[in-house]
Amino acid sequence: MTACWTVADVARRARVSHRTVQRWVKLKHGPLPARRVGKTLRFEPAEFEAWWASKTTAKPAAPPARNKRLAPAPIEGNGPWPHPEAESLRHIA
Repeated sequence: MTACWTVADVARRARVSHRTVQRWVKLKHGPLPARRVGKTLRFEPAEFEAWWASKTTAKPAAPPARNKRLAPAPIEGNGPWPHPEAESLRHIA
């Protein structure tokens, strides 16, 4: 049987704080598998590695859509609209 890891071992492996590891155990969706031994938490290394792999290989969220600046709306009395170069000016960032 392999030795169980402590909260400190998991925190060191994941490069996070002890508190973060404790929060992972309380997650509603996909909590970090842990066992209580008295008042301490213990983790099976294989279970942690599987959980960690599932979290780190998740697809990143799509970046937010960028709003493109459009050419200003025509103001009455400012000459002919649309301007001859309006299409080339439409996507000025």
